[in-house]
Amino acid sequence: MLTTVNHAAWRTGCVLATLACAPAAAQDVFSLQFQGPEYLAGEEGMVVRGSFSVTLTQFGAGSGAQAWSFGATSSASTVVGATTAGTRADVVENGGLRQDGFEKTETIDPARNDGRSGAVSAVVLSFAERVRLVSSQSVIASIDVDFPLSLGSGSATLSFEEGLRGSGLPVKLAVTQEGNTKVPILLSRAVELLGAPPGSGCCAMPFNIGFSTRVLRGMPPFEGLEGVGPTCHAGDGVIDHAVPGGPRKVYLNVVSDLDGKSGGVAGWAFSVTIEGGGDMLSATTAGTAADRKENGGLFFQGFNKTHVIDPFKNDGLKGAVTGCVLSLTEDVSLPLRGTESVLALEVSGPEGATSLLSAGRHLLSGGQPVRSQLTVGEKSRFPCNVKEARLRIRHLPSQPFIRGDGNGDLGLDIADPVWLVASIYHDGPPAPCPDAADSNDDGLVDASDVVYLIEYLFRAGDAPSSPFPDCGLDVTEDDVDCLGGAPVC
Repeated sequence: MLTTVNHAAWRTGCVLATLACAPAAAQDVFSLQFQGPEYLAGEEGMVVRGSFSVTLTQFGAGSGAQAWSFGATSSASTVVGATTAGTRADVVENGGLRQDGFEKTETIDPARNDGRSGAVSAVVLSFAERVRLVSSQSVIASIDVDFPLSLGSGSATLSFEEGLRGSGLPVKLAVTQEGNTKVPILLSRAVELLGAPPGSGCCAMPFNIGFSTRVLRGMPPFEGLEGVGPTCHAGDGVIDHAVPGGPRKVYLNVVSDLDGKSGGVAGWAFSVTIEGGGDMLSATTAGTAADRKENGGLFFQGFNKTHVIDPFKNDGLKGAVTGCVLSLTEDVSLPLRGTESVLALEVSGPEGATSLLSAGRHLLSGGQPVRSQLTVGEKSRFPCNVKEARLRIRHLPSQPFIRGDGNGDLGLDIADPVWLVASIYHDGPPAPCPDAADSNDDGLVDASDVVYLIEYLFRAGDAPSSPFPDCGLDVTEDDVDCLGGAPVC
């Protein structure tokens, strides 16, 4: 929620604009505001960090701001970091506008500010050149804030404040346009805080995310997390990737557990980073809940921008970003309760390498950092486990096998369909090589493989496809692999 703090400045700006809030070049009005999560959740006693952008917006057709200064503070929380890195106030070589000017951005000492926590920033883009902000809204700083969580719901507020002291004199709230000082309109940011009972972790939270190796639609909450133990805690899941078999498909899921009072998840933004030895080959919403309605998804006249990012613009980080609003004209959202895949990724890597997928970083796309967050009822919501949900991918060589050899004894007989029946229906041990158990080579291990083997062994049915009858590697691209546990042919 955005709350106008400086009402007088806003009214003055509207008067100057002849009550239309669209000032002429000499009567421009500027505003300062925060952009970032409006909702943070976790267990009681946790400290959750939120990252916020400070934006400077210009109303009018005059030249852009050439300098500015501000102080920011927060209630019921602690400002722990402030920087202009990655913003329009950064130096030119880093993608900003600042040349031979001045910049000082720092957190403040509460002892010098009546116990208040906060940050101050002062920027001059250039002393020698005509350098100005060129867009109506520009990110000029980013601030990290730690929020302690209490049981139940609470709130904190980020606001701008005159006279905060950094290492120098008290800092004014001011914007400079062609040498003239403008007093900006000030907009605060309210942040809703939700603390769950100790020990419940993210299981008790209404929003989570997770990774899976298949598309999940309408599944119960937390079905979309790989790994061992209580999956709703979203620790490090581990999957294997057969390197010769082509890229590994992985899906990012939104996990909702809502009461319906505010509606469902209608949009989202995610940054998915891949670290280690692997690469992100593609990113798409095709085949997921974010696909078009005519393709079985929920997307209808909305907005979708999904792509692999440029590592050179992200300090060498690799990954993908997605931003989606399901509909701009209709009331469309994900189901109130359940797990829905919203992003499909293809990853690859060399044999012996390990990759780590996560969604807790902010990747740059089009010059702006993409924060992983959800939109519910026109408000931003922060997935509880966004910093803990990870998936490790081991890039391994494929093992040779004989198709149909479900029990791994290097032969094909009645024991193989019996093994599969026990594995599928009676909690028997899994097939040593799932790809070998995929008798009909359809990318699944299920009852149809049992029927296929019976038909071949006793009813003159078709023989299994390659590799058969001799050992070999699978040439079919699917999600069934033969890794590690397969017998050596």
